[in-house]
Amino acid sequence: MKYKSTYLASLLLSLVALFAVICPSAQATYIATLDQVGADLLVTGTGSIDFTDLTFINSLSNGFPNIEASVAQLRLGSPFSTVSQYSGISGPTSFGSGTMFNTFADSGSGNLVGVAGSIGRITVPTSYTSGTPLGISTATWNNESFASLGITPGTYVWTWGSGIHADSFTLNILQPNSVPDSGSTVALMLGAVGTLVAFRSTLARAATGKLR
Repeated sequence: MKYKSTYLASLLLSLVALFAVICPSAQATYIATLDQVGADLLVTGTGSIDFTDLTFINSLSNGFPNIEASVAQLRLGSPFSTVSQYSGISGPTSFGSGTMFNTFADSGSGNLVGVAGSIGRITVPTSYTSGTPLGISTATWNNESFASLGITPGTYVWTWGSGIHADSFTLNILQPNSVPDSGSTVALMLGAVGTLVAFRSTLARAATGKLR
């Protein structure tokens, strides 16, 4: 039961990844969950990002997973990745008091994806095609806690774009030792997926002129 919240968070991310595969033309969204797992902090994320309405800023050849709560910065994924940054998002400018001390992750996997709320930027792999599934990414900080990195639990959402290009990046920072009810949580997740499927159907009908 110790890792029940982590299991449910992983289940949610798996459902989001499945939806991205079967319904790739729906509105994009990216969800990351940060949790205390034993002595370590683990963030897991998946989804897709539509940067059509954003502005390209630059590319970096050595992107690295890190977290800096005071400026709402989070990156998860494989170290030393080539990434591109886009500006034009809005949302929280911090999710705690943590500064740059010990903010680089000890390990990471998957595509390097990130958000920098204080400067309104999103980070994606340079070779990434807008709106396509990004797969599952992770980052781990060994022997760290929310307190040691100055992170405040809560839900933080950044948004951008409009119409079919409207998008969001959500960071769920779980309360330490939180144990949500599994039945209601799974029902909520399945309901969310059903709503997204219905939304995709509405978009498709509207695009073909069959919406009444």
